[in-house]
Amino acid sequence: MQFKQRFRSTNRRQLAGFSAGLVVIVIAIILIGGRVAQNSLQPEDLAERMESWLERVNTVQGEMQLISGTVALEQELWVERPRQLRTEIEAGPPALAPLDDNQKTTLVLTEEEAWFYNPNLGFATVADRTIYVPETGLEVGGSILESMPEDVVTLLQTASNIQILGEDMVAGRNVLRVQILLTNADNPFRARRLNVALDREFFYPLAIESDSGFLLRFRWVRFNDPIDPATFVFVPPPGIVVNRVEE
Repeated sequence: MQFKQRFRSTNRRQLAGFSAGLVVIVIAIILIGGRVAQNSLQPEDLAERMESWLERVNTVQGEMQLISGTVALEQELWVERPRQLRTEIEAGPPALAPLDDNQKTTLVLTEEEAWFYNPNLGFATVADRTIYVPETGLEVGGSILESMPEDVVTLLQTASNIQILGEDMVAGRNVLRVQILLTNADNPFRARRLNVALDREFFYPLAIESDSGFLLRFRWVRFNDPIDPATFVFVPPPGIVVNRVEE
């Protein structure tokens, strides 16, 4: 009887050890399989993957550095996709730099209107967004920051060559670094070569650098946090001249 009890006890311990080992092996297989699936992403799959995963992005909040030619800006950004955006310039050249915390060069886009306010010039401009068509190339009514993710998707679809350069960190998040070569510079970035950092979770661009002197890089970013609806309401300060642009 004692032998049988010892035998059963030994078998239970062995079975428990075997089960624990099996769990570890299964978890390892899942983790390794996930890593293999990530690493198996091919350049030709990037456009489809990015277009699909961007659908999970509802809001974006962050702060970025934006350089275009000789103009360098520090901007705070709020986006509620697909048609609401607000930017405030935190630092930049004298013509755009904030006068104080309550007087910053501001762009607000909604379904109905596009507001641009420059406190240094003392006026605001508003345009009708209900008839705005981005493809027309009109300067009033849109922003490259609004269309940026979809612009990158389009460039991936039309690129002459795409290379996945590896992984990195931008704004404290894991990114996939991608080089895009284009046959011409007829695109919003006026570039033939772009280096793009795509967030690994959402495939949203967190950094873009072009051979035309365009640079965008997030300092910090949050996805899908609620944004106060008042963020996208612009009320001109008292006494400000408002110019209404008729399309």
